Formats: sequence, C-alpha cells, structure tokens
Amino acid sequence: MSVLDVKKGSLSCYVLIGVSLLGLVACKKQVKKSARPLPRIPVVEVIKENVTVKNRYPATVQGSDMCTVRSKISAYITAIHVEEGEWVRAGQRLFSLETDALDMQAKAAAASVQEAKIQVSSLKPLVEANVVSGVQLKTAEAKYRQAVRNYENIKAQIAYADVKSPIAGVVGRIPYKKGNLVSPSNALGLTTISDIDSVDVYFSMSEKTFLSFVEEMLGNDVKAKIATMPQVELIMANEQSFGEMGIIKSVSGDINRTTGSLRLKARFPNSHRLVRDGSSGQIIIPKVRMNTMVVPAMSVIEEQGKSYVYRVLPDSTIDKIAVKVGVAANRKIEILNILTEGDKIVALGQKKIKPNMKIIPVDGDMEMVTNAYQTVFK
Repeated sequence: MSVLDVKKGSLSCYVLIGVSLLGLVACKKQVKKSARPLPRIPVVEVIKENVTVKNRYPATVQGSDMCTVRSKISAYITAIHVEEGEWVRAGQRLFSLETDALDMQAKAAAASVQEAKIQVSSLKPLVEANVVSGVQLKTAEAKYRQAVRNYENIKAQIAYADVKSPIAGVVGRIPYKKGNLVSPSNALGLTTISDIDSVDVYFSMSEKTFLSFVEEMLGNDVKAKIATMPQVELIMANEQSFGEMGIIKSVSGDINRTTGSLRLKARFPNSHRLVRDGSSGQIIIPKVRMNTMVVPAMSVIEEQGKSYVYRVLPDSTIDKIAVKVGVAANRKIEILNILTEGDKIVALGQKKIKPNMKIIPVDGDMEMVTNAYQTVFK
C-alpha cells in the first residue's frame, strides 16, 4: 500500500468521524428542543355579574338661592361693613351710601308738607263759611298729598343708602371700594349673596344619552322618572369626592340647538359650606348593567384599534380572538360577543405566548387577578 492510499484512508476516517459528531450534536439539540416544558400560564373563567358604570359629566355649582345686591340710588360708598366670603344673615347691613344731598332734600320736602298742611287747615273754615269755593280746598288738599308723597319718596331713598342683605348667605366679590360712586345702572352689582347651605349643581347630557337613561327608569312621565333616578355623586375640582350624595331635581324644558344637549340640575346638602357658588366639578351618575359577561381588563390586549383575548381550548391550545368590549369598571371589562360564561381565557402573560401554541393552564381567581393591578379606567 502506498503512502497516498494511507492518507486517503485516514482522510475518509476523519470525514466519517466528523459526520458522526455532527449527527450526535444534532440529536442532542433535537432531544433538548423536544424536552422544553410547556409554559404555565394563569387562566380565568369568563363570568357573569352586575356591573356598575359611573358616567361623568362636567358640572358647575350655584348656591340654591343667590341674588345680586345693587344700589337703588346714585351715591358714593361711605362704608363697607362686610368682607368677601363672610357669612351674613338676612337683613344685615352690607354698605352705607352718602346721603348729604338727600338729607337736605328731605328737610325741604318736610317744610313743603308742613306748609301745605297749614294751607289746607286755613281753607277749611273759609269753605265752611262760604268765603272761598270748595275747589280751592280740593286743590290745596291735592298739593298736600303730593308734598307728602315727595317727602316719603326722599325718605325711602335715604333708607336705600343703608344697603342690607336680602337673604342669608355668603358674600361674593366686592368690586367697588369706599369712595366709589355707584348707581342702579352699574353693570356690576355691589356684591352677590349666595345661600350655600345646599347647592345646585348643573350639568348637561346629550339628548340621546338622556333618552336611553330615562328609558330604564320607572314612571309614566319625565317628572316621575326623575324621582326614581339614582343618587348622584359630585367630584370636586381636586378630583376628590364631595362626600355628600345629591338627587336630580329637574331637567330643562328645551334642548340646546347648538349642542343638542339638555341641562339637568342636582341638589346637594352643603352643611360644611365646602363648595361655593361658581365652583366646578363633575357629576357621576351610576348605572347598573345586569348579568353581563366580564373578564379582567388586564386580560384584554389592544392592537391597531381592536381588542383581543386568548381563549383556551379544551386541548390547552390557545386561540387569539377579536372581541367587542363594553364598559370598564372595577378593573374588569364587559365582553359583548363570542365569549360565553365558563369559557377560559389567558389572564396574564400574553407576551410569553402566541396563537395556536399549547400551554399548561393554571386556574386563577378573577378577583385576585383584578386586584393585583391598580388600573384606573375612565
């Protein structure tokens, strides 16, 4: 055998050994791949329950009784007796106005009354003695009555200079200061007084929403249906609940043609006078959807504007299906189609799986899944 034949034989052996090694590595990889365990994925059953939906509407607050205080005469302010935000009683003095000119007019008017009275008194015996005609007496009496009316009018204007609160409530903004000239024609009043022991909260609702809302209420007419509406909650500007519940009192008699909405009024007790006239907030109206299908909100994934869940089939294969979702509440979300009560879906871990793969389902509790994530839905 030549050296060349030996080398060829050795080369063949090396090739066979290499092929064998590669085959061994491939087998080990195949064994390793086939031995990979199936992922353990938490699943939950689709259930039916009552869902309370909290619909929010922007709102503004007004005192249940509010009035603008105006000057009834043209005069300078000589004193301001209250502060903005102060609580006042009905009849309490708010402003004093200057009356020097009116006082002088009152003195002159009183003198005219006295003069006219004397004139009447002097004519009466003359008429009785037929010295003068009765026409002169009637004229004198008419002048006397006119003088009295003039005097009383001036005295009333002097009384108007002592501006008092017509109702009990909180003093609003005071735009004028001591020394300012005010009159009945001023665009701004002297101030406003708001009774805020209870407050009226106004909000708007679209016609369509309102009709759907009252359709479920008991009663033969709107007034009767309003009486059966649920209590409403007020969320203040700081996103905190007002704490007191209110009731819907009325609905506007017309629809705003620009916005297509109706105006509703809810009344709240305000014993602590926490909210003031002009405050803003949101009204929350609860609505219960009975016996509806729900899943944990975290179990629903959003892709390109559509909602999906992974349904677990009887053979533990997962199926990605598109679903139509309804309202969200308490970290759960309503499912409106396809799924039925008792169906199992992937609760969490959607990033670890893909459609048509098998998993090891790990049964989970609906409440535990929903409470594990502090998700707020609006």
